[in-house]
Amino acid sequence: MKGEVRAYVKEFSQLMLQIQSMSEEDAFFQFMDGLKPWTRLELERRNVDNLSNAMSVAESLLEFKPRKKPTPPKEKPNFSKPKGKEIAKERYKEFGGGAREKSPSKNEGKSFITKDNGKRPLKCFFCDGPHMARECPAKAKLTAMAMEEEKAEEKQLGSLRILNTIKVKKSQKKRGLMFADVEIAGHKLSALVDTGATDFFISIEAAKKLNFQVGKGMGTLKTVNTKEVPVHGLASNVDVAIGQWKGKTSLEVIPLDDYDVVIGLDFLDRINAMLLPFADCICILDSQYQCVVPLKKESGRDHKTLSAIQICSGLKRGEPTFLATLKVDERDIQREVPEVVAAVLEEFKSVMPAELPKELPPKREVDHEIKLIPSTKPPAMVPYRMAPPELAELRK
Repeated sequence: MKGEVRAYVKEFSQLMLQIQSMSEEDAFFQFMDGLKPWTRLELERRNVDNLSNAMSVAESLLEFKPRKKPTPPKEKPNFSKPKGKEIAKERYKEFGGGAREKSPSKNEGKSFITKDNGKRPLKCFFCDGPHMARECPAKAKLTAMAMEEEKAEEKQLGSLRILNTIKVKKSQKKRGLMFADVEIAGHKLSALVDTGATDFFISIEAAKKLNFQVGKGMGTLKTVNTKEVPVHGLASNVDVAIGQWKGKTSLEVIPLDDYDVVIGLDFLDRINAMLLPFADCICILDSQYQCVVPLKKESGRDHKTLSAIQICSGLKRGEPTFLATLKVDERDIQREVPEVVAAVLEEFKSVMPAELPKELPPKREVDHEIKLIPSTKPPAMVPYRMAPPELAELRK
C-alpha cells in the first residue's frame, strides 16, 4: 500500500475492526507484508514479534522524502505573426546594427568584458568590515564559540556514550550480593551495595579504625528481626571516592556485624548513579564525573562461630540472641506382631534376657593360651587315620 506509514497504520487498524475472525499471527503477517521495504527492515532489525508492537514502532518512525524542485512554467508559443517594424529591427541587429560593446584594451583582462571599470568595495560577511572574510579579526572568536558549543554537546552526550560502551560477556553469572570498591579517607574498603538501605552506613569498629570524629546521631535504626536501636553517631565531611567520582559526604555510624560499609539508595540518588545488576556495574552520570564502577558478586561471607564468651558479653549488653536446637520426637510405636512370630518368641523367651546389660563385660587378661611341657616330643601320629587301600586310592 502506498502512502505514508501513519496513514497505512490507521487504515490497517480500521480494517482489523471490520475483520474480527483473523488470528494474531495472520494479522501480523499481513501488516508486515504491506509495509514499505525500509519500514519492514527497520521492524525486523528491532526484533518486533507481535502486531501491537509493530504498529507502535511503525508510527514512531519518521519518513523523509527528497524535495522536488519547482519546475518553471513553460512559456506558451506565440503563434501571432510579427509586424513589419519588428522584423526589420531583428534583421538590422543580425547584420551588426545597434549599440556595440567596447572591445577590451590591452591592460584589461581578455577572459571577460566588464562594462563597469570601477572596483566594488570589499565587505566582510562576518562583521561587514572593509576587508576579506579570511582576514577578519572576529573569525577567531566565532571559531572559539563553535568549539564551546561542541564541547557542551559532548558533555551532554557523555552519559549516553558511556551506556553505549557497556558490553556484557556471556558467561555463567554469579549469584550473591554486590560489592563495590570504595576509598574512604584514603583507605580502600569493600562496600555492600544494598538497595534496601537508606543511606551510607559504616560500622562502629571501622569508624574507630579510621579515627573518625563521630558526632551525635539522630533517629533510630531497625533491621530485619531486630528491635529499633538509636544511631550511634554521624561522621560529617568524609572524603569518599568511588571509581572516578570523588566528593565529601556524611556517614552514619551504626552497629554492623557482617559488613563494614553499606551503600544505600539515598547516596546513589545523590551522585546520579544507575545500578545495572545484569552488567555487574554502576553507571555514575554526575555533572562533573561520568564513569562506570565495576561490581563483584559474592555468595556471602563464611559462617562465623561464636564463642561462649562472645555470647555471654552479647547477653550482658542486651543484644538479641537466638538459640536453635534440633528435637527428635521419640514416641513408643506399638506394632502388631504376627501370631506365628509371637509363638516363636514366647517359646524361646529364655534365650534373650529381659534387659540388656548396661555395661560391657570385663576384658580377659589372656584370650587364648597353650601350655607346653618342657623336654617332651609331640606324638608322631597321622592327622587322620585311614586304611592303606583308601590312602592308596586317594594318592592316585
